[in-house]
Amino acid sequence: MLNVHVYPSTFEFETRILKVTGTLVARGLVDEVLVVAKAGAGLPSDAWIDECRRVVRIGARLPGERFWAKAMRFVEWSIRVLWRLRRERVAMVNCHSLSVLPLCVAIKWWHGAILVYEPHELETETATFTGWRRQLAKWVERRLIGRASRVIVVSDSIARHYRQDYELAEVSVVMNVPEPLPGADPGRNDVLRRHFGIPDDHLVFMYQGALEEERGVLLLMQAFQQVSVDRHLVFMGFGSLMSAIKDAAEKHPNLHLYPAVQPSEVIHYTRGADVGFALLDEDCENHRCALPNKLFHYLHAGLPVIVSDLPEMGALVDRYACGWRVGNTVGDIAERVAAISESDRVSATIGAVHARTELHWDNEADKLEGIYRNLLAKPVV
Repeated sequence: MLNVHVYPSTFEFETRILKVTGTLVARGLVDEVLVVAKAGAGLPSDAWIDECRRVVRIGARLPGERFWAKAMRFVEWSIRVLWRLRRERVAMVNCHSLSVLPLCVAIKWWHGAILVYEPHELETETATFTGWRRQLAKWVERRLIGRASRVIVVSDSIARHYRQDYELAEVSVVMNVPEPLPGADPGRNDVLRRHFGIPDDHLVFMYQGALEEERGVLLLMQAFQQVSVDRHLVFMGFGSLMSAIKDAAEKHPNLHLYPAVQPSEVIHYTRGADVGFALLDEDCENHRCALPNKLFHYLHAGLPVIVSDLPEMGALVDRYACGWRVGNTVGDIAERVAAISESDRVSATIGAVHARTELHWDNEADKLEGIYRNLLAKPVV
């Protein structure tokens, strides 16, 4: 059974697709996986992930950077994908983004395949997706989502959105949590303290991920300029605000920038901190429904978390008593950072470790297996 997964990226850091496809193969649900992605500079066009999983990167040649040029290039890429798959015996196709839903419906129709729709976020409700583009996207999703045999999303709030907006009887939730730690928990380390010369009795806060304004990065920079110098903030990642962070770090001894690391190393470096930040602007429904990957990385590293006071993140923190909600203002963040005592940190760390014992991929993989065993027992509609 060949299972095709389509995602419009260059497929370099898509850990969720790797976890999903690895589970499907390991539990005997599919025989072979083919991931279809976009071509990228310096990346192989055809490569094996392992003996059962393979990625093909397909390019498009039409020039231009205007909107309509990009749209036509995407159409060209879609046609090339269909041509590449024309002779494959595709039994199931997984669509990982709304933008490729029409393409995946075409693959389903051509091959008589099962279609699974599993977007990684609430794409029609992002802050940048507005006006006629949002209306068109919602129309396309409404028209085509019923062609999927199963819809799988990453949070309960997104599942409720799909059930209500599209009157779907069943939407499954499989969270994008890390795989469980191998062996005994090594606990915290001093990798960040040694690198930046931070004293042992100072608290180290961390922000990891995209260094962009919508993730609260500017708020964090300003807040830590207002707290005592024994409260340090380490940014780890890359993005448009890297230069601004470097400039601020030169002026403020409690601000630091560490370059992005490979996904497999993230939790190791995160263990070098004491508290993690997961902030999102409350500017769209997608953020209110979100459970960012970094939130789970902090918990798996044993770190309590400070999160924006949004429904999904806030509910998780409340459930496990593993951190604190905070308003998205400089004053609220600075006040919360200043107020955390060592006993507060220890208490919230116990909650983080408890959360880690439940929020890991083995549990989500069991859910995934149940979904697919049920799905594959049904005829293709």
